Amino acid sequence: MSWVSENKFLTGFGAVMLVGVGTLGYFTYAAMDKSDTATAGYDSAVAQLKDLNETKPGLKQANLDKLIAQKTELADKIAAFQKELKDRVLPTEPTTKVAFQDKLKETVAQISAKAAAANVYTPNNFYLGFEKYQSQPPDDKSTAALARELRAIELVMNVLIKTSNVELEEFHRDPLPEEGGAGGGKRRGTGGSMIERATLKLKLTSKDDALRSVLTELANHKQQLFVIRNVAIQNKVLESPPRAVAPGAPGVPGPAPGAPAPGTPPPATPAPGTPAPSEPSAPSAPGPAPGAPAAPAAQEGSLAYVFGTEKITSTIELEILNVEEPKAGSEKPEKGGKKKDK
Repeated sequence: MSWVSENKFLTGFGAVMLVGVGTLGYFTYAAMDKSDTATAGYDSAVAQLKDLNETKPGLKQANLDKLIAQKTELADKIAAFQKELKDRVLPTEPTTKVAFQDKLKETVAQISAKAAAANVYTPNNFYLGFEKYQSQPPDDKSTAALARELRAIELVMNVLIKTSNVELEEFHRDPLPEEGGAGGGKRRGTGGSMIERATLKLKLTSKDDALRSVLTELANHKQQLFVIRNVAIQNKVLESPPRAVAPGAPGVPGPAPGAPAPGTPPPATPAPGTPAPSEPSAPSAPGPAPGAPAAPAAQEGSLAYVFGTEKITSTIELEILNVEEPKAGSEKPEKGGKKKDK
């Protein structure tokens, strides 16, 4: 007999040990390979970081071309935006106090006539927010600004008239700074331009689709830049509609002749074998005369819409924005510098 057959346990144990040592050696070799790869990557990253820290950046033509292209693209976008703003701003035209009052009176008359034709109701003694100048002229310094604001308010009223079926309950105009008012004012924009704003507050009663039309027309107006700051909406009727309608109401048929009233219990049924009580015979109704037309059938009640037809009251805070280009030589010198000589 051989040694293997006589020592089966030692032979199996040795085989298992041999396989285990081989497997352990494989995993050890794989781990060492991964460690070497990670160490090499780390050393490469450290060397690259060291080179970046020690290298001084220099201008390259490719980077310079990209920078110039980005500056050109930005300048084109700014120029296009400024042109769009300029197209949506009414120009300031010099005028006199008498000419402004005449234009105001003419505009009020035209707006009132067009509003009446379009079923647009305005407040009593409505004067487009310029009631103060109905009897007295403005100051010379505020005449041009008031004339421009008058044209902008005329555009707002034309939007309401175009929508039609709108009730203008309230109309308030904040005084301009040229009039001594605290509202509005000027803010410095990009490129030294001045942004002026005037505030209007309108209270309207209309249907919801009419309000959407008004807001859309104002936000997308092509002649004047309007900014809608706040909109508050409330239902005109605060109570919800009733769930049931009483019989006999308009559009609801009443009970049939001889039918019991709503809520009346049905008559008791007599016991079997009990003679029914005798009832007085009702006089027969006279029949229609020969040749007379037949009576029309009772009209059934029509369905009424619960939602979608109600009116809403909306309060809109609207700003009229105007952008003025800076005048030549009006730029302020930078801090610590001197103004350039002309």
